[in-house]
Amino acid sequence: FHMYISPQLLYQNPEDGIQKACSVILNKLNMTIHLEGEKISQFPKKLYVCNHHSYLDVIVFKKILPDCHVVLKQNIRQDIFFAFARIMDYVVDHWDVIPYKQGDRDSGKKVKEIMKKKWEKEKSVLVFPEGTTRCKLKTPFFPGSFRMACQEGIDIQPITLYYNHDYSCADDGEEQYHLNVVENLKHFAYRKDNRCYLHFHPVINTKNWTNADFLREHCEKIMLDKWHEYIKRDDAHELEDNKLIV
Repeated sequence: FHMYISPQLLYQNPEDGIQKACSVILNKLNMTIHLEGEKISQFPKKLYVCNHHSYLDVIVFKKILPDCHVVLKQNIRQDIFFAFARIMDYVVDHWDVIPYKQGDRDSGKKVKEIMKKKWEKEKSVLVFPEGTTRCKLKTPFFPGSFRMACQEGIDIQPITLYYNHDYSCADDGEEQYHLNVVENLKHFAYRKDNRCYLHFHPVINTKNWTNADFLREHCEKIMLDKWHEYIKRDDAHELEDNKLIV
């Protein structure tokens, strides 16, 4: 980061530093972000839920929503970014990341308390309800965040994320670049037209839902339908037109 961004900007003005750092990374990887659907707004406070395909997902979201808090697995430093430990330390400590240990009840309770405090301060939170990175959108989602949003009366905005070509970095992949972040970076380096599509679905008022599990199933359906639509449009070479690029 310090090769392209001043340390003063990174540490004294974190929000601007985050956007600048993410722009540098995405530019170096020839990546553009294409926005669709409802106009993006962090206010009023809400819970964003999005499918999860790559370590790049967080960088994409931090570029367009730098003030949003993101829930991530606590062991991401070791599991994925072992080669970039110092960078990940900075990201976790300064990018409003809420770490959790998967399968740990105490960690889950702590994360819920942190989320409630963020909402009390009018901040939005992003979760990846699949629980980890996947090459294909996987359901059913973990239900905890949906139940909590209903209990707290927090609006939910589902987001469908899609990369052109197969750029996933996930442990359920078959190619080497699916399984190793360094190989994934090399894969990006050889391509000049890397695109990430984000469809922001309409905001859902949780007060209109009496059953959080039905709400979760509704989010799964609209996100999965949009995912399959992206695949069809990509196969038909229809994704390049009429997009807002950031």
